[in-house]
Amino acid sequence: MSIQWFRLLKLKIHAFFGDVAALHQLGAVYACYPIKGLSQEERNRIAVKYYRKGAKLGNAFCQYDLAFMLILKEAETEDGGEEIRRLLENSAAQQHQEAIKLLEDINIIGIAEFRKSCQAGR
Repeated sequence: MSIQWFRLLKLKIHAFFGDVAALHQLGAVYACYPIKGLSQEERNRIAVKYYRKGAKLGNAFCQYDLAFMLILKEAETEDGGEEIRRLLENSAAQQHQEAIKLLEDINIIGIAEFRKSCQAGR
């Protein structure tokens, strides 16, 4: 399924004006849906750009999704595992339930082991 260009444009306009929900939706669109002419690597790079903007503006969903992409190594971290932990802690502080659970799992088994278990389950 491909997203319609006008919906993508509408999201980009909202994101430009700082709408964090639009930033999250754009990140999700680029991370999850095929877009003509873009490889998965290019889409991940664009998704990370939108997730980072939303995460810096305090959006718990952007923080969680960016952390998950970093765990799966679909993007490069800015400062290693500390960025992942910081993103999850900020998201969990806003009562994002998946972030709370993921942070608990990472605290128990560590980022490297969690990454291995995710890659084994693919």
